[in-house]
Amino acid sequence: MDRILFTALEIGEVLDGEWLGVPAPSVADVQIDSRKCGRGTLFVPLKGERTDGHLYLKDIAESGTEISLVDIGWCAENRKLVEELIKQRGMAFLPVSDTLAAMQSLAVHHMGKFPDLPVVGITGSNGKTTTKEILGAILSESMETIVNEGNFNSDIGLPLSVFRVEKKHEIAVFEMGMNRIGEMELLASIVKPDYAVITNIGTAHIGPLGNRDAIAHAKKQIFSSFDGTQRAIIPANDDYSQFLAEKIAGKVIFYGGDKTNVIQLKSGFSIEGFDLEIEGHPCHFSLPGQYNLSNVTAAVAVALEIGIDSRSIAAGINRVEAEFGRGELFKGDITLLRDCYNANPDSMVEALILLDYWEQRSVAVLGDMLELGDKSSLEHSRIGEIAAKSSATGLFFFGEEMERAFESVKDSGFTGYSFWTADFESLAEELSKYLEAGDLVLLKGSRGLALERLTGLITK
Repeated sequence: MDRILFTALEIGEVLDGEWLGVPAPSVADVQIDSRKCGRGTLFVPLKGERTDGHLYLKDIAESGTEISLVDIGWCAENRKLVEELIKQRGMAFLPVSDTLAAMQSLAVHHMGKFPDLPVVGITGSNGKTTTKEILGAILSESMETIVNEGNFNSDIGLPLSVFRVEKKHEIAVFEMGMNRIGEMELLASIVKPDYAVITNIGTAHIGPLGNRDAIAHAKKQIFSSFDGTQRAIIPANDDYSQFLAEKIAGKVIFYGGDKTNVIQLKSGFSIEGFDLEIEGHPCHFSLPGQYNLSNVTAAVAVALEIGIDSRSIAAGINRVEAEFGRGELFKGDITLLRDCYNANPDSMVEALILLDYWEQRSVAVLGDMLELGDKSSLEHSRIGEIAAKSSATGLFFFGEEMERAFESVKDSGFTGYSFWTADFESLAEELSKYLEAGDLVLLKGSRGLALERLTGLITK
């Protein structure tokens, strides 16, 4: 084992528990997915809506995993299985009252090993993943940088990201997501950001939280671990900028507007991005949309506070590439803009604006926006009205909620082609019949709709 993440003794001390069985001396990583387990892994079985990680203890034993946390109650009810795995497989178990909370405690402990590591935390309703990737690319030009992979940004994903931090790292950049009150404060307590960025206050997760005021209050908790020495990086032009800046125990930096004047826009916007100049250093940002200029500006504001020079900033911006489902461009007889990793009303509107950049026929395939709660019908109807006024000549709506958008389009007098279905095969068939060479197709919808399944049909 090349890396020792925790010793078994250390785990027991942090979690104030006693091992059942004789544990392996140390572990190299922590996993919640039984399929990723093996020798040197600490398995953390989590209880979810669909399954329970405890059901896979036999599987991890067969893969060579030697130690695991277990829920105290589950352990008492399944003592026979526990004893069997200890005796026959040589496993060891540490009973805890809450396996997720235990994993989070281990993450806090691990971050405590790096008191001098600068940490950047990024949150916001839209753009946090892209901002994280931009900043990560910039910092990587001159520093050993770690960023959380994909959107490992929740109360589960963030601790798993933390466990990847090593002595070699000179700075850490963590995206921090939330969909309930109190979650951001928990995340801030785990990573304790020195630089905390808010990209915007929008409508993502408005269902669980109720309204934008509640979202602003929840996002502001990213500053909750500040003690006076940290920096809050806040969008100057956001409706909530002044509220976000109030009573912060640290320095406040506003970005955007005339607040980040080192950035000069040197081209118009297109589906292939836009050109910039950073204090005389030219660069090209390859993701589409005017809204991405705000993400670039946020990343640059942080980089400047950290002390990164403009040449490295420009070089980092040049290296940014689209992540899966986030402004990916596929060129061909039919051009595909795949922006379907997630969706909310704000990002849906911004995505429809991208169609204005295309001079030929454009088609929008829009899937349900999830987590809107009792505002779902209203917001889907509103998106239909906006889509009807967009540059799209064809509108395809997919999912139960998008029927409201389709009805709005029918009522709007839209002169193009519109179609709605909740059946994927029907969507694929109808879209295939409609598409022509030269079209631009936008895929936009929440992750649960998996609109990327249309990629092969469009790009064949």
